[in-house]
Amino acid sequence: PDREAVLGTMRGIDLLALIVANDDVWSLTANHGPPRLSRLGRLAEIKDRVDRFRGHPATDIKLAAELGALLVPDKFFRETREVLHVLVDGQLAGLPVAALRRDGIPLIAMRPIVRVLRLPETRCAHVTRSGAATVLAGPDTPDAKLPNAPAEADQIAGLLHTASKTGAAATRDALFAAASDGVLHVAAHGRIGMYGAALVLADGEVSALEISARQRAPSLVVLSACNGASSNESDFELAGSLVSGFLGAGSQHVVATLLSVS
Repeated sequence: PDREAVLGTMRGIDLLALIVANDDVWSLTANHGPPRLSRLGRLAEIKDRVDRFRGHPATDIKLAAELGALLVPDKFFRETREVLHVLVDGQLAGLPVAALRRDGIPLIAMRPIVRVLRLPETRCAHVTRSGAATVLAGPDTPDAKLPNAPAEADQIAGLLHTASKTGAAATRDALFAAASDGVLHVAAHGRIGMYGAALVLADGEVSALEISARQRAPSLVVLSACNGASSNESDFELAGSLVSGFLGAGSQHVVATLLSVS
């Protein structure tokens, strides 16, 4: 990134970067001002807690509070519509920052969060979308069934006052036709391959890289799919995840899981 652009952007945003160097964990923070670097502790001690927390981000409230107090400055736990930009080093990959808590309240309940892949050179831009919504339920595959996906799609479509597209109608064209929509909900198989993550639709897979290359995406994307926020083991920054694909194409918010969905 351009150094001057990054420093200029830091003066106008909230930023939390968790960095590992020489077996220590450091935080680089900015709060509408110059960046500040602070040592948080030894990697071995913190990573053990992070690994335990990844398995129970919604239920281990005590650990969520402990890690929240350690990793996130008090000034970032506040009710606001301002985005918190979060960058997490590969050795702490998968840390669910959104689930960290203060006074029992998850960070994501207080403010929007954007996971960035490097220090940002620009602020998040507000993009206007249509009020339309698209709901897709992908097909069964030879090795796995999706018995509840059509019912889920119909229920969500009813809430969004639209018609769902299921089975053979859940195609690549249907996915990309939603690029200007306000909401896209996809209940489908998600796969992790050599080149990152992909959604399995009726007429083939759609990779995260193909999604990001489109440079246009719905404002809100909900992925009811396995590993929607994950990538392959060598991709520590999750650049090949479906979440990164949609965010890279222009989505403002993406809801997905780091794990498989039974």
